[in-house]
Amino acid sequence: MLLLRFFKFTYLFLIVCVIQCTTTGSSPIESVILNFNKNKKSYKIGVIDFIHSEKQTNKYDSMISDLFIVELSKDSSNILVERTKLAELLTEHSLEYSGLLDSDQARKLGKIIPIDLILTGSYSIQKIQTQEEIKISGRFIHVVTGEIVYAFNTTITQENQDSITNQNSSQQTTPGKNVLAT
Repeated sequence: MLLLRFFKFTYLFLIVCVIQCTTTGSSPIESVILNFNKNKKSYKIGVIDFIHSEKQTNKYDSMISDLFIVELSKDSSNILVERTKLAELLTEHSLEYSGLLDSDQARKLGKIIPIDLILTGSYSIQKIQTQEEIKISGRFIHVVTGEIVYAFNTTITQENQDSITNQNSSQQTTPGKNVLAT
């Protein structure tokens, strides 16, 4: 029953995203991925669930990842590794699925699975009257070097599941440089 509710909510959220994208031309997630794809490189990418900043399991954990998977798959130069397959391999090799927020864990995963980048991150939720602001902070980590190739912050505002608006910022990094995404 709870699983059915989750899927219904995810389905409705994705429909709202699609409707908003067609009316405004761009979603916050789409903007992030369009900026990422400007580098014109082809990557094999593993996307894992985003983690709530308070380490609570939340309905948004996999939904945010799903939104990024949809946008990444629109560019045929990106090859995506299924999230459930990543989870299976992590369990098999005794790595913590929720602990892949640092570059050391990403490098370990890169030795197990032939991928170039891991997309991971966290989010926080701020409730403002009838809205929820979901602030997402993410990064693409190179699994061989541990470098953060691209980092971003974006915000999805959800109003009673009727509309979604966004604000986002991102920054591409060069090897050896620190990342500051505002």
